[in-house]
Amino acid sequence: MTSSTPDTTPTPDTTLLQKLRELNTRQVELTLRDGRTVAGTLVFHGSPLFGKVIDERRELTVPFSPGEVADVKPLPDGSAQDLRPGFTLLEVIMILLLIMLAAGIARILTVATAERPREVALQAQESLAQEVTTYVWTPAQSSFDPVVVEGADSGPGGSSLLLPAPGKSSLSLSFPVRMAVPVTAVLEIVHGMAAGEASGLRAGSCVRIQINGWNLVEALWPASASGSLSRFQVSKHLVPGQNTIRLSPQDGDAPYLVERICVRIAVTAAALGQQGNATFPPEQPTVMRSFFERGMPSGELEVSTDYVFRDHEYGGRYALFAKNRSALTATGHVADPPAAAALVLYHLSSLLAGEPLGGRSPVSVEVNGVLVAKGMDPGCHGPAEDRMDISAFVCPGANTIRIALEDAPSQYSLLGLAMELGPASR
Repeated sequence: MTSSTPDTTPTPDTTLLQKLRELNTRQVELTLRDGRTVAGTLVFHGSPLFGKVIDERRELTVPFSPGEVADVKPLPDGSAQDLRPGFTLLEVIMILLLIMLAAGIARILTVATAERPREVALQAQESLAQEVTTYVWTPAQSSFDPVVVEGADSGPGGSSLLLPAPGKSSLSLSFPVRMAVPVTAVLEIVHGMAAGEASGLRAGSCVRIQINGWNLVEALWPASASGSLSRFQVSKHLVPGQNTIRLSPQDGDAPYLVERICVRIAVTAAALGQQGNATFPPEQPTVMRSFFERGMPSGELEVSTDYVFRDHEYGGRYALFAKNRSALTATGHVADPPAAAALVLYHLSSLLAGEPLGGRSPVSVEVNGVLVAKGMDPGCHGPAEDRMDISAFVCPGANTIRIALEDAPSQYSLLGLAMELGPASR
């Protein structure tokens, strides 16, 4: 029976280690098997399988493996040192510097990475707050799509579209709302109506304005044969995705005509040049005669109310709450007939949960006993301006404006009312 004994022949690396332990120094002189001799500081990199001798006097570094060493002996001036594998002082300093540099770079990158998305988000918010999307229609061109015209004729010079037949003629304009956030939007219509033979402007057709099937105004009478501007806040009527505005003439003998339609959409009222919650009306003393401001009578007009209460919790606004009964009348004196006049209403429709559009508050508006708007629903649940041309209905002397609540599910609130008088009402 044969027994085997383990091979205890020392390997080159164990022999070298044993000699170094006996010498107990790193200042050595190595004799390599190729006959070279090198003296200096001995350094191991993690194991004795690889090392180098640094000869600082000759600025020489000689790498080696233990198998290449024929002999090792201490230098005459060598001193006892720790023989654990390690690095020279210079290498340690370099490693520390590299670690510090890497840490600094990482910190800068971390801060920059954290700040960059925030900066981008803020810039995006600012850009979005100022962004205005505009759609414009004229008989010559349109950015609405599609445009559907029924029973219409071209107006004089092709600058307007005639809608002559109530119940048959109409103009429908579609456009997308791409913003997912709540938006504010303004609809501007430049229109007119041809005069009848006997009754002047009142013989012309009024127009119904609908958005997505809901009445913005059931009936609106332009105040001139052409160039009459009406501007409405319509944010509560819009929905994300496709929206449609429809104009259709109602009663009248003469055709209704439309010259220009514009929709402007933004995130903020300021981007559209609206007053928002600023003091109403703006300071324009040369062209404006204020009836009252935030529920406080001012100017030269007398204000009377019927079934109306002052809501002091919300800036003293006048609240019309009783269906078909609440009304407010403002009367004042106009010395000279103005070249143009516009009625500006600063109002809102109260929010009512569960109701279509969040609540509707249609009112009728009369100027000097003439009905200029019927079923007009404020297009916003926050204070906003609506503007109508009333140039043809204002006269020298006493002028009266009456606002009456119709069959409304929501309360109508009036914060301010003004009549702009001047050479132009646009």
